[in-house]
Amino acid sequence: MPDATRDAKGPGGLPSRKSNRARLFRNTVRHEGAGRGRGARPAGRGNGLTTSLSNVCSIVETGAPTVKARAAVREKNLWFHRAAKRAVLLRQPEVRIDNGSREGRATPGGVGILAYGSLLTWPGPELHRLIQARVDGVTTPFAVEFARAASRRSGAPTLAPVDTGGRRVGGSLLLLEAGVGLEQARHLLYRREINKAGTRLRYDPDEPPSPDRVRIERLGGFEGCEHVIYARLPAWLAPDPVDLARRAIASARASSGAEGRDGISYLMGVRANGIETPLTPAYEREILSQTATTSLAEAHAAARAHPIT
Repeated sequence: MPDATRDAKGPGGLPSRKSNRARLFRNTVRHEGAGRGRGARPAGRGNGLTTSLSNVCSIVETGAPTVKARAAVREKNLWFHRAAKRAVLLRQPEVRIDNGSREGRATPGGVGILAYGSLLTWPGPELHRLIQARVDGVTTPFAVEFARAASRRSGAPTLAPVDTGGRRVGGSLLLLEAGVGLEQARHLLYRREINKAGTRLRYDPDEPPSPDRVRIERLGGFEGCEHVIYARLPAWLAPDPVDLARRAIASARASSGAEGRDGISYLMGVRANGIETPLTPAYEREILSQTATTSLAEAHAAARAHPIT
């Protein structure tokens, strides 16, 4: 049966907006699904992206004018479509190991990076070229919580290791190529954390303390890898969902909201990766309450409707 939206024409014989939207989502799904088959990515984190976008394609192409359909399109277009575009940039051979089976552990040598926040979705333009394998199914050896406000995200609440409260969460171990040494890995991770990838900045362990100071810590022998590093930033926010929601909404109204680097987008990414801390449910409910919306995507749209200039 021919695709009704593929050849739909608008005024003047040009493709209609509905046809263009359907083609955009269809192409995104093709990009993300490229290379499936033999050696395809195993089921787990990441595959939900393709499924979700496929569902959105059907919603868009049927043209059902319902509030639920429009909200679904906005939500996927806001987060998953942005993640899909990043996935296209990561088109490279990547070995994925499910560590839940306790088979195929990391090799004793080399350097690995423990990812448990936004690093799961986007390692940055420097690091992703050096990742030779990704071990899924690991658990952080420390508890994390929404315990800091990132100035580089317009004050958005982000996850940070905590000494009290929080919860150990699922993450991934990013194994770097054999030629990457421990010091180089520290510099790469540091530049990624301060959003300065591609520069010559180097990690300085003696940097004076500050609310945004990034410390690169080392875990010896974690999951069979000789050197594992991770980013530790100061945790100083009180565990107050009302305050977290206020900060997240304010960051979405600021310039970071236009770039998808705000607190609401960050929370959507955390949710998409299956991470939940003790504060997460109340934090999300408070965002919806303060914006009078029913989904995080709608909350983000409501915040962006009144940007801070």
